[in-house]
Amino acid sequence: MKPIGVMVESLVRSGWRADDDGLVRFLLDHDEGEWNSTIPADLESVVSRMESSRSAGKTCSLIMAWGSSRTGGMFMFAQNGDLVFVPNVNRMARQDFPMLINWEWYFQRILPALIPLGLEGFEISDMP
Repeated sequence: MKPIGVMVESLVRSGWRADDDGLVRFLLDHDEGEWNSTIPADLESVVSRMESSRSAGKTCSLIMAWGSSRTGGMFMFAQNGDLVFVPNVNRMARQDFPMLINWEWYFQRILPALIPLGLEGFEISDMP
């Protein structure tokens, strides 16, 4: 299982940013469902708290967006090491079928950051 910090760092290096309207938004326990927010300068501390939460058997999440596009979603870091991505921030639609999500757009921006890390599990979901 890769540490959350390693995955977030790789995503950031590839063009993702933990910035949702100027704040870092994160969830330490999906069972509780209470979102937290802080300033971007606190990202390292947030990642450390998320790692502690995952070590305690909880699934945690971080909202990230691609570059300056404000398009992104929720990266869920499961206690078993899997990563789930939910494109719930300004979804990128397909041009030929605007009612469908442009999954290729997301794959092109997520997978190159994670495959070099030895990605063992990845799930993409279109949950509301």
